[in-house]
Order: sequence, then C-alpha cells, then structure tokens
Amino acid sequence: MNAMDKTENESAETLADRRLVQDGYARVNAMWKTQGGVATLRYVHHLPHGRAIPLGLELSEVDRIIASCDSFYRGGYRDWPTQWFKAGDQYLERGRKALAKGYRETAAQMIFTAAACYHTAGYMHHDIGRLLPETKHSMLRAAEIYWEAAPLFSPPSAPVEIPYDGTTLRPFLRLPAGVQRPPCVALIGGANSNMINMHAVSEYYLARGMATVGFDGPGQGEFYARTGRPCRVDAYDRALSAVADWAAQDSRVDGKRIGIYGRATGSLLAMHAAAKDKRFRAVVAHPGAFAVGNYFEQAFAHTLVSHRLEMCNFVGGRTLEDGERLCREELTLEHVAGDVDFPILTVCSADDETMPTTESAILKERVKGPVEIVTFPGKGHGGPSRLSLPLEADWMRDQLAS
Repeated sequence: MNAMDKTENESAETLADRRLVQDGYARVNAMWKTQGGVATLRYVHHLPHGRAIPLGLELSEVDRIIASCDSFYRGGYRDWPTQWFKAGDQYLERGRKALAKGYRETAAQMIFTAAACYHTAGYMHHDIGRLLPETKHSMLRAAEIYWEAAPLFSPPSAPVEIPYDGTTLRPFLRLPAGVQRPPCVALIGGANSNMINMHAVSEYYLARGMATVGFDGPGQGEFYARTGRPCRVDAYDRALSAVADWAAQDSRVDGKRIGIYGRATGSLLAMHAAAKDKRFRAVVAHPGAFAVGNYFEQAFAHTLVSHRLEMCNFVGGRTLEDGERLCREELTLEHVAGDVDFPILTVCSADDETMPTTESAILKERVKGPVEIVTFPGKGHGGPSRLSLPLEADWMRDQLAS
C-alpha cells in the first residue's frame, strides 16, 4: 500500500472534504439522469472527444460509449468507469484475436485503443488525499496494456528503466527509422494526461527525425499509482534531470540535443526543470503558464467535481484548502523566471477556459529567454491537434537541428 491509498487516521478536515466530494458526485449523477451525459460533462469537466480521437477512437465510438453510461460515478450499474473499462476489454479482445492471426498492424491499433479506453475510464475521477480505486486501476491497466502493444508499433516503443529517487521511471523510447543518434524530445503530460497521450504526440516528432521518450512522473499515471508520490516541482525537476542523465549515456540518442514537450500543467513543469538543468535546449508549451495561482479561482472553482479536484489530487492535497495552497506554492515559475533563458513555443486556444492565453503573455513578459506565442481560435488546450502538433514538432526540429 502506498501513501495515497491510506484511509486510516485521516484528519476531520480530510473526511469532511471527502463528504463534500461524495455529495458532488451525487449531484453530478442526478444531473446525468435529468440532463444527459453530454450536457453534464460540458458543465462539470469537459467532453473527452479532443483527447480520445487523437488516441484512435472515432467520434461515433466516443458518442456510443458515453450514451451507454447511466451515471458519472457509482450512480448505477453502468457508470463512466464501468463502461469505458468494458470498451477497453472489447478492443483488447479484438487486438489479441488479430495478433493470433498474424495481423500485427491491426493488433497494434486495437490494443492501443484498449489502453486509451482504460485511461479514459479514470482520468476525470478524483478524491481528497487518495486515489479512487477506479482511478488507480485505470492508471495501471492503461500502462499494462500499452506495453502489450508496444512491440507492435512502427517504430516500436522500447521500455526504458531510469533510476530516480529510490525507484524508477518507466518511459517508452521510440526511435525514428534510418536516423543515427537522433535528437531526443521528452514528452510529458499534465495533471490528467499521461504516457498514453504522449504516444500519439510522439508520431509527429518521429516523422521529423527526432527520438521520443514519454513518461509518467510524480502526480501522473502509472508512476502515481505505483508509488503514491504526488507532484512536487523539485521532484519533477529531478525526474527530468534523470531523463537527461539517461540520454547522455544511451548511445541510441544524441544526449546533447534534447528538448521537452509539455502539455498544460506539464509545460510549467518542463520550463521549471529546464531552468534548473541547462542540458534541455528548448521547450514546447502546449499551452504555457507562468503560475497556476494566477487563474486558479477563475478556472477551477466553478464546480467541485472538476479540474479543481483534479489539481488538488495531482499535488496530493489532504484537504481542498491544502490542495489549493500546494498548487499556488508549487506550480509557479516566479522563483526561476530569470533562469528561463531558453527558447519557448507556447501554443494556445483563444477561449481556453482552463489555462487562459493571458498566461502566455505573462510568460513572455516575465522570463529571460525568447517566447513565441501562437494562438488558435476556439476552446481546449493548445489549439486543434491537427494544426498545433505539426507546428510544434517543426519548431522543435529547428531548435535541435545542430
């Protein structure tokens, strides 16, 4: 049992906030019954299409699975986690049958989609000071099935074990075909994205001759579920430095040409780490932020079972108040702004309701290095994937060219 599984000897404040969360889920379930899943998701969190479609799910499949849910969380026999786990099992069965017949390409696609379904099952469900069982299972199952698909990809995903703070990081390494000792880009997610999401991002960098190493760090995915370690900025600095140490020693990549792609909150962590470790040449921020405290109330406080709870869980807050304090103290570039002296590309959506474009403007004003801002119309993080991801990969290729 890790620290985030602990339920005994909790404070009265923690237990009180957990009751608030339980009441929040009950209200969301009631809204689901009366207003339907789509309207409820738009209100409490977001629709998952922008995440699921780049991972290989079709629009009609996402809609079908949502329609099959009778509640958001423990409000019936067919709640969100149950139905997404069921869809994952169905894709996994298809993939294994395809592999048994020798259809490796189909097997890779189906098994990876299964991993994406398992990830989607739990990424919106959180609690105070602990991982919900469904969320923990989602994190571990998605990683387990990703590694089942890994050797089938083209190029394959090779497992890497990187020593880190008494345990290990377990990233994937993908190498572009026909390139000797390519530059390398570390791919990191944010508070609710993980290694599974970074696989889809890796395709754009591989196509441009760059190796990719995608991993879950403190507060994220498989690492969080396995170790119980929430996000702390200094711990994430050490995680990325451990990746740089590995890159310097692994002859498959050019450890002197490394950059970082960071999604959402991961972009702030990437910039903080690169300010401390000068081996990283450049950062893609998808999108960028200078300090979470600048927009915490605006973006996170409108509903409880939403991004606010997600962020409190990410930093391991033992109460809602503790989570907000940790977000404000940990997730900021305030103390390293003068050391952020490397090129940054921040790609935004004009109407992003979670991470406002003003953060990119603050970033450009406050840090020492050059900041290029690209803004697309619409909502979501970082603009439409089909537009932003190629642009970002082109930019990073230029930064690591020599």
